Amino acid sequence: MTKIPIGCRIYSGPKAESMEEARNTFLKVFSAFGYKVFCPSTIQLVSSCWSKLPSTIREKLLILNTPHGEAACLRPDLTLTAISYISSHYAPQERPLRICYADRIFLGPEEPETNLERLQLGAELIGWDGSGADVEVISIMFKVLDLLGHRDAQVVIGDTNIIDFMLKNTVPNIAKSLRDALLRQSLAEYYNTLEKHPVPDIELSALLALPTLKGKRSILNKAESLLPKGTPLSDIKHIISTLEKMGYGERVSVDLALSRKLNYYSGPVFEVYSPRAGKLLGGGGRYDSLLSSYGIIGQAIGFALDLEEIALVKETKIGSNSIMIWSGKTPPEVAMTRADLLTDKGFNVELSWTENRQHSIDLAKRRKYKWWLNALTSKIYDLEEKEEHELIEWLGKEQETC
Repeated sequence: MTKIPIGCRIYSGPKAESMEEARNTFLKVFSAFGYKVFCPSTIQLVSSCWSKLPSTIREKLLILNTPHGEAACLRPDLTLTAISYISSHYAPQERPLRICYADRIFLGPEEPETNLERLQLGAELIGWDGSGADVEVISIMFKVLDLLGHRDAQVVIGDTNIIDFMLKNTVPNIAKSLRDALLRQSLAEYYNTLEKHPVPDIELSALLALPTLKGKRSILNKAESLLPKGTPLSDIKHIISTLEKMGYGERVSVDLALSRKLNYYSGPVFEVYSPRAGKLLGGGGRYDSLLSSYGIIGQAIGFALDLEEIALVKETKIGSNSIMIWSGKTPPEVAMTRADLLTDKGFNVELSWTENRQHSIDLAKRRKYKWWLNALTSKIYDLEEKEEHELIEWLGKEQETC
């Protein structure tokens, strides 16, 4: 048996086909909106990402040395790779830039998981100014999720600026403890920190209320009465209200204590959930400050989704559109002509070269194909209904149905 390292995976069969369909759908939709496909290197220099990553991510880097003696790692984050490349390859007048990708990231696992690699779908809108980009990215993402069977996917939106504003006068080590607790979604740890450490009363009530401020847009009205004057709520209000106008009101909600693991986010952030997948699909947000650290002026937003989780819902339906072509007793040029005819009409085919007719039929059934074609006689069989048709007549009926 061929072994692979613990934490790595090989995909094949229907699952791989489903993942490939999800990948192609994602890239096609975002490309239609001007996003260019980005294909980065799997190996990158440690120096290019080390200072931009939090310590919790640094300790999970998969480090290696190149044959040239360079300290490198397997790519831990696609956003950093994209920004680093764009900062050195595009002139300011070429921005804003839109990119999309479907690729792997590599990080040491968190117990009890063992995964070393994750397949992600993502998009970035970099170097824009004005308003509207947040809504652009989230609404196109909704379009993709709908096409892939996640029509009830939910987006939860927060804003790191709100947490920063709330903690601006808090002692740094206490502020860090509170941030970490929110990141781990440990409310017990969060409230315990507030109880044990001195926090001014004027701030304490707002900090106690913060984790409770989640729900639909109306929660923002409550937030205005509970949080200090000047709390930056305008961005999240604009995003939520605009998405509501676009018909996504039932699929977006607010969590003002929402935090993301990567510390380069600096504005509205969001996470994506689907009841069909049963877990977090991914997330993203604004990272304007990261952009400025690379010398790029403007705003930036991006996100990444877990390809495997998304594809679990979108099962590839092989049978109805796929045909086994029995070619064992047919000249190859004739069999290929039949195959060309069917693929040109939009069908998927598999050529079966065995001379044993029954073996070919059995294989088609194992593959869960609905149709089996005798290339020599041009007769096609419905393996479920056990009906026989002339190929040309059948094609005409199928085209009428479509």
